[in-house]
Amino acid sequence: MELHAWWSWALAYTYATTGHIEEAEEILHQLENANVNGWNAFGLMTINAALGRMDEYQTMRKDPRFEDFLARFNLPD
Repeated sequence: MELHAWWSWALAYTYATTGHIEEAEEILHQLENANVNGWNAFGLMTINAALGRMDEYQTMRKDPRFEDFLARFNLPD
């Protein structure tokens, strides 16, 4: 993680899935306060999912861009 900080989410995921919740939450907190980019967004999603925090995604559904995002996948209704 010291060499490639953008992989910190993977370490947090490992911590969360192996029961080291405090360590995972520490990295999660760091990512929440970091600059927004694709890796951080992916990491936040992954860590929250590993911690069982599925409700963290509910606010995203209220964003008007969410429907546009889903439309790009051409999923059946």
